[in-house]
Amino acid sequence: MLELFTADYYRGENYPKYFKTPHWKNLNVELIDSNPDAKCWICQKTNTLLLHHVNYDNLFFEKLGRDVFILCYDCHTRTHYHRDGTRVPMSEKELLKRMRLLKYTYPVRSFRLGSAINALWDRLNSL
Repeated sequence: MLELFTADYYRGENYPKYFKTPHWKNLNVELIDSNPDAKCWICQKTNTLLLHHVNYDNLFFEKLGRDVFILCYDCHTRTHYHRDGTRVPMSEKELLKRMRLLKYTYPVRSFRLGSAINALWDRLNSL
């Protein structure tokens, strides 16, 4: 059996328990709650912020901008779901690609031009 508080213990079905660890709570305080410069990596919003894993290789040793990113709730949802509500299956590479696409198309999307982001995403994935 894997020991509690090892990265391997929190992979798979035990991953939700990771969010209750003192480490995760302290990381949120350090990177969001006590950081006056904290803002969403995609849209630059400063409210409803959360930490988002792009990989799980370094649990307990996450680095901002490599393993975790600060995202607002809306951008986090857009990262994981298409406009029609279907989940976007992603590897780390695909996740980073979608986050970059969301970031660089944010000014266009803020004018509510429909589902251009999903059309671009589908087009990029078909190449």
